[in-house]
Amino acid sequence: MPAKPITPIPVAPVPRLALRRQEAAESLSISDRTLSKWTKDGSIPHVIIGGVVMYPVDRLAAWLSQKAEYNDKENRS
Repeated sequence: MPAKPITPIPVAPVPRLALRRQEAAESLSISDRTLSKWTKDGSIPHVIIGGVVMYPVDRLAAWLSQKAEYNDKENRS
């Protein structure tokens, strides 16, 4: 009797909790220089862990939504 083939168990990908600088800049379609400026002046959410600047995905999404709402209100005025 031939052995039954082993079927791999599907594993869900681990969600990204935070992005590094280059990833955050790419996901926002901005330059690394712009992201650095916003980070230094505190206008974009970020955390520093062990000397590494990280951008929490959920806080970036909320920040971007807030900016979009503000722009929508400004454009209606």
